[in-house]
Amino acid sequence: MSEPTGGAVNATRDRASRIAVGTAAAPTPEGDPMLPTRRRPLADFRLMRRTGVEQWYGEVMHAWQSLHGETGSGGPPQWRNLGYWTDETRSMTGASRNLAVKLADAAGVEAGCDVLDVGCGPGESTYLLQQRLASDGAARGRLVGMDITQRHVDMALARRTGDSPEFVRGDATDVPFPAESFDRVLALECAFHFPDRRAFFAEALRVLRPGGRVGLADVVPTASADAMRRRTRRLLPGPLRSRLDRYIGDVMKTPPVNLVPAREYAGQLRSAGFTDVTVEDISERVFPHFARHWERVSRSDRPEKILRRDADLVTADARAKAWRRQMDMFVSSWRMSEYLIVTARKPKSA
Repeated sequence: MSEPTGGAVNATRDRASRIAVGTAAAPTPEGDPMLPTRRRPLADFRLMRRTGVEQWYGEVMHAWQSLHGETGSGGPPQWRNLGYWTDETRSMTGASRNLAVKLADAAGVEAGCDVLDVGCGPGESTYLLQQRLASDGAARGRLVGMDITQRHVDMALARRTGDSPEFVRGDATDVPFPAESFDRVLALECAFHFPDRRAFFAEALRVLRPGGRVGLADVVPTASADAMRRRTRRLLPGPLRSRLDRYIGDVMKTPPVNLVPAREYAGQLRSAGFTDVTVEDISERVFPHFARHWERVSRSDRPEKILRRDADLVTADARAKAWRRQMDMFVSSWRMSEYLIVTARKPKSA
């Protein structure tokens, strides 16, 4: 096969960019009708909008497994984050583990700590923390993974060989534990999905012991993107503003109340009662690397194959295509976003 000319390459890239934002449909590859194809955007948006966060992550986001090419002895990796990509990182799984380790380091998770891992998904981050908490022969701390999606809790429990870690279904804005139960509360790439991140801050403060820390790996808009969004909303009549807010919440699974830049984010933590707030922008080690990985793997048929394990062919393929649409939108917006590692401390005395 001859190499494409420069003009052909540019035309292909142009079409790929229009596909990513939903202005063009990708053709089905000839001779293989089972390979994925882009549907019309409205069909994908309708599926996104009518699927809540819990159902989306319980049914659709298992397509995320397709981003991990390797399968270990314990089955396919179940990480659900964009990863922290160092110069030595060679896989999506490695990047995902790096991000979990970076968050644990920032929050000061150490052997003997009692830790609540909020939004733990199928448990990858919690099991990684288990190794850390039991290191050096120290007393084993209590470790709890919590997720809003019951299927994730069941998947995490199915891997457990003893009585730890604990896994519970719970709401991050109404944590089902008494006050002062934990030394660390972590939220790895999940808080932007919460109904109101500020309610989670209040709950984290409540369940932390004095001197305990909260740590988050989170995504926020840049200051300029936030200013542009606010200006746009002011120009829109009330009904259109409401429709825009519903679109952001339903399609991107991010309530508009959580769309605050880093400075305001830190201010919300202080208002909740935290001190010693630290914010580290790691965007350059996350977004561009994940975007390149996504470009390499997004056109395989693995999402369809994965989702067909739990649904009929038509339903599975519709979910896979909607997932690709959402991911395309997210990847295309990374220049307007910041990826943060945030930590804060509960005061030792009131």
